[in-house]
Amino acid sequence: MNDNDKLPRKKSIDFKLRFQSLEDTPEGVVLSYLNDKGARESKDLIWQFLRMYVLPLAYKEKGNLSDEKLRVMALEACNALENYASYIRQVFFLERPIQPIINGQNYAQAQPLPTPQQSQPEQSQSPHKGLQLGGGAVKVKDIEAVFGEDEDM
Repeated sequence: MNDNDKLPRKKSIDFKLRFQSLEDTPEGVVLSYLNDKGARESKDLIWQFLRMYVLPLAYKEKGNLSDEKLRVMALEACNALENYASYIRQVFFLERPIQPIINGQNYAQAQPLPTPQQSQPEQSQSPHKGLQLGGGAVKVKDIEAVFGEDEDM
């Protein structure tokens, strides 16, 4: 094999993540669930979640995909999230809402979400400023505390 046959080496991105929580909290229950799945399966679940929830936004911010490719990626993420919501409904025998519920209101047909200028001033402009998890908001400082310098993961 000559030098022309070698593939260029791609840059690796390293990101350390360590979670720790009290066992009787919602976060602790999630961590126990992931620990019980084993390392490989828990990593697969986390990657699946991140792709559904974050990937389209990451590519949009990166700005190197066409609008059509971003649109397809966003639709695929929405489809995956909707499929997962259907799975949760099946597991817990929940009925599917007859009309979509957007921002706590029923709509007869899909309506575009308000732009940041139309939303309430106290609401965050960034999806990462106040993520809703387990009935409470997760603040940026809480997220930053999770993404520390720890080398355990």
